[in-house]
Amino acid sequence: ALELDESLAEAHMVLGWIGFLYDWDWKAAERELLRAIELSPNNSDAHRAYAHFLSNSQRHDEAIAEGKRARELAPLTLITAALEGQFLFYAGRDSEAIERLKQTLELDPDYWVAHNALGRVYLRQGRNADAISELRRAAELAGNSSEPIMQLGYGLASLGDLAGAQTAIRQMESLSKVNNVPAYNFAMIYNGLGETDKAIDHLEESIKKHEIQLAFI
Repeated sequence: ALELDESLAEAHMVLGWIGFLYDWDWKAAERELLRAIELSPNNSDAHRAYAHFLSNSQRHDEAIAEGKRARELAPLTLITAALEGQFLFYAGRDSEAIERLKQTLELDPDYWVAHNALGRVYLRQGRNADAISELRRAAELAGNSSEPIMQLGYGLASLGDLAGAQTAIRQMESLSKVNNVPAYNFAMIYNGLGETDKAIDHLEESIKKHEIQLAFI
């Protein structure tokens, strides 16, 4: 596409995502995402992608600024609003993250991504009942996504509910028969259970599969 037209912001943005989540080439990812923003400064998706990259790079202040800009450009886009909450969470700004995620749920009370992120914030705060309630709600709403099942399993494991964590593992095993379930997700729950060998085994499998979740480590 870029051979036909180098000024296609969307193509640069996709190359940025590939560099970030698949190639793990941070320099190439940032170069492509900045080029996308340069070509299309009002493209909310490009700002959101760059914010995600910055957040994972622990450049939190920059990430939050980019996430806010993305939301301002597309205030009704649920994933943009929810991810802004995630960026605040990764920056350790829990109260702001909760506020943003609750505002996202005002747009759509059934948006599982926001429930999932809110549960993670509550878990870190020690609001355990609220955390499990939000994570269960996310899992109920998410259909065939294993992400909230993993987060719920990890949360239950970290709170000592070993049976609940094992149930989450069995749910992911069942789901894997009809849908892709990243090995990384199993590693997370086994890590919460303190079963280090199993966690490492699944992480090694995740590396072999080149799973995009590894960009979060």
